[in-house]
Order: sequence, then C-alpha cells, then structure tokens
Amino acid sequence: MTERLKIGTGICLVIQRDPIITAKEVASLDRLSGGRFLFGVGAGWNLDEMRDHGTDPGRRFGIMRERIEAMKAIWAEDEASYSGRYVNFDRIWCWPKPVQKPHPPILVGGNGARVIDRVLAYGDEWMPTASVATTR
Repeated sequence: MTERLKIGTGICLVIQRDPIITAKEVASLDRLSGGRFLFGVGAGWNLDEMRDHGTDPGRRFGIMRERIEAMKAIWAEDEASYSGRYVNFDRIWCWPKPVQKPHPPILVGGNGARVIDRVLAYGDEWMPTASVATTR
C-alpha cells in the first residue's frame, strides 16, 4: 500500500530474546518491508521481568551489547560466529539477509546517563523514551 512509510520496533527488549531467532525475524521484516525497517532496541527497566527471562539485571547492558553485535555478524556474514561473555555460537548459516546494508538502522532506546555511550558503541541512532509526568 505504501513505498515510503517505515516500520519499526519500539522497543525490542533484546535481553529477553534469542539473538539468532531475532536476527532472522529482523531480516525477514526488512525484506518484507522493502528495506524500510527500523530496529528499536533496549534493555528494559522492569527488573522482575528480566529475572523471569533469566537475565541478571546488573548484566543487562553487557548482554544487550553482545546480542546486537552477534546479530550484526549474522546479518553481515554468510558464515557467522560470535564469541563473547554472554553470547556464543560457532559457524552458522542464517538467511534471509536484510535488504539494508550492512543492516537495518539500530535505534537504541533509553534516557539513562550512559545511553549515548551505548548508541556510539553499537547503535546507529538514539530513540529517547518519553518521560511521563503525573499529576494528582
């Protein structure tokens, strides 16, 4: 119906998702949209939810970084591998590959003190989260 609208996630909690499966899903969405997918990612704020998914909240940003780096390897390489503290896999073959090269833009969400460091380290853009003011 359109050739210009972009679609995206806001925000995919990559610390709660398998990076190999997520890489396939993102590449599929990018292909189906004709290269118009924006990959909004974050580590989340709900500590109980993180624990429910097996993630130590104190390690969430390291896990997020490695999962994003692993997905970038999967998208860029025909035979990908990744070795980190939290993510490890030997040679895999994974298709489809994204239309956008080297991958869909990665928008790192958040408003914390170190969010810009994360954007510069492994993201392409910053997606600030809305601050909600409450009144009584």
